[in-house]
This record gives sequence, C-alpha cells and structure tokens, in this order.
Amino acid sequence: MKWNRHVVDDRYHDFSQYLSVLLIILSFILEYYTALTVFSVCFIYFRLHHYYFTQAGKKLIFKNTIQRTRLNVEDQEKWRFEFENEGLPIFGAHLKITFSNIVEPIGLHYDVDHHDKVELTFPFQLSRNEKKVFTIPIEGKRRGLCRISKMELEIPHLFGNGKLNLTLTQPVHSSILVFPKVKPVEIGNETIALGDGDLPIQTSLYQNRFQPVGTRNYVYGDQFKDIHWKASARMQTLQTKVFAPSTKKEWLISLNLNEHYSITRRLEDLTKEIAFLIHKAVKEDTHFSLAINIRSQGAFPFYYLASGNGVTQGQTALEVLSTLSTDDSTVPYGIVLQQLSIQKLLPPTMIHGGSISQNEEQLMQRMSYDGVEVLMIEDGEEKGALIPWKQIS
Repeated sequence: MKWNRHVVDDRYHDFSQYLSVLLIILSFILEYYTALTVFSVCFIYFRLHHYYFTQAGKKLIFKNTIQRTRLNVEDQEKWRFEFENEGLPIFGAHLKITFSNIVEPIGLHYDVDHHDKVELTFPFQLSRNEKKVFTIPIEGKRRGLCRISKMELEIPHLFGNGKLNLTLTQPVHSSILVFPKVKPVEIGNETIALGDGDLPIQTSLYQNRFQPVGTRNYVYGDQFKDIHWKASARMQTLQTKVFAPSTKKEWLISLNLNEHYSITRRLEDLTKEIAFLIHKAVKEDTHFSLAINIRSQGAFPFYYLASGNGVTQGQTALEVLSTLSTDDSTVPYGIVLQQLSIQKLLPPTMIHGGSISQNEEQLMQRMSYDGVEVLMIEDGEEKGALIPWKQIS
C-alpha cells in the first residue's frame, strides 16, 4: 500500500546535529574527552532520530481486501482492518479513520465534523514482522453506503519530539451497507396479480401445464397437443388432459425520484415503504421487478432489476434502495414508463411510488387500458397504504 509521508519535526534538529559535529571536533582537538563523550552521545541521538523518521512505516502494509458488510439499522457489527509491519517497530501511534455517520462506533470516543463525518482515533502499535487485526464495534444508524474517506497514522518519535504522519493514498475497499428501515404498508386484495404461473390456487383462468391432474371427454376447441392418447385408447373415446389451476403473483415496483426540478422530499419514506414491499414479496415468494429513474448504463438508461423472486432478488433490490441519494442524476419518469411498455415488461400489477405529471398519467392510463392494475403508494404518519390509481376522467 502507498502512504503519503509527512514529517513534523523540530526545526532546530538539523542545526543541533551540525553543531554537535562541530563540538565533537573541537573537543577532540582540545582533548576535552568528557565533552567529547557527551557531544558524541548527542550526535548519535540526533542520527537515530533522523533514521527512525526516514524508515518508520516504510514497510507497513494495510491488507486492503474487498469486503462489504450488510446491516440493518440498529444492527451491530465489527469493522475489521488488518495490518502487517515488516519494518521498524511502531509504538505509541494512533490510527485515525474518517467515514460518514451512516454507522457510528460503539463504546469509543469520536468526533463528528461539519460534513457529518465521523473521526475516530484509537491506539496503534505493531512490532517488527507482526500481523494484527484491529476491530471497531459499530452500529448502523441510517440508510446508506459507508466508506472510509481517509485513513491516517500518526507515529511519534521513540527518542524525542516530533511525529510522522502517514496518509493512505489509495481508496479503502472495505465498506458497510446499511439497509433502509421498514415502514408498514397496508395492502389490499388488489395487489394479487393474475397471470400464467405455477402457484396453486382453487380457481383460476390459468393452468400449470407441468401438473396434469386427470382427463375429461374431448370437446370441440380443445388443442390437439392436450389430447391424452393412452387414456383415449383405454376409454375408446378422445380424452383431454386436465391441468391444475394456477396463477402467478408478480409486481412491478416503479419509483420516481423527480419532484418538480429536484429529488423528491419523500425519498426516505418511499425507500422505507418499498423496503416493506420487498420484504413481503420475498416472504411470500412473489415475483417482482424494480424500476427507478436514476441514470444507469446498460440496456436501459435507467435502473431496472428484472423480474425474479427469493432472497437474492430481495437483497439486490434493497442494496439499490440503500444507495439512493439526493445527489443522484435522474432521467424523466416518462422514459421509464415508455420503455417498460414498449419492451412488454409490465406484469399484471404495477406499484408506483413518487410524484406523477400529467403526461405520465396519460402513459399510466394506456397501461390501465392494456389490463395493468396500477396501485399508488400513499404516505401516512405511521404507515403507508396501496390505493388504486384514479384514472383521468
């Protein structure tokens, strides 16, 4: 690892070193051996002082491994930093790290600057050829991605005044991701999407073609591929396969960050409510996709998480919610709705969060005409609610 070195030393040290050499010479010429011994010790002291500052920390290695820890708000964890010292011993030093207040240390004194950055300083010492892991107990405080913005090591001199400051010049790859809090959302029966899937249900317009449950007499209009030939031969009349009724729960969660000419002031509430919907979808094994109008590189100019289900799908969606910021660059929400409609990525149920303009309402009206059930996230003080979108009259 590369460290930027800065020596804070007494400005008279170099002068004192040259003066001690001059006094050693004079003492030797004048045969003042006691003074010669004293000045020689002073010269050795100054040389050791200089040598330590030029060599200390040169072979200090920070194991900058890529690591991301995931937490919920109020969860506790230990942040680990591994160092190895292959050079001169380091004693009495202090390591100072700076990071955002998304997480806060537990049981340790720290300062918070005017940029809401946490500055934590703790003792640091390493002998020669020693490896050591330093741990910091932390607690998640709010949604976001926490990274180390600065790491600085202050090494005092072993024999006198002065100090050496080492500042890490490379980014620290270890980070902590704090998922958003969950705000309950009331969900009615309107959110049960009907589609072709494999979820068993008592009655449905759709069937699970991988689960035949019997046969019935053939009627005009039955597909040729559905004829059960063995049963037909046994019954001496055409028999048609009967499949188990099934459906598929699927949501599209769509978030508009724009509000007039800035990021919506409801950002925190919306992330909490959408986090609740994601947790519910994972718990009930509901398929869902996620679209957010932040700029992204890929097949779409906005962020789109393809439809899926399970824990991995939920974790990916929550990670995106955790990193949303008022500094994000956005695209017009109408582009999101148009692209989803053109690419036929609209499931039976669409859940919309955020504000909506008149042009975007017209796009939603077209979706509704195509059979998409559009629901809106309505804010409340303690919990939100999903309500049917009111079409344009």
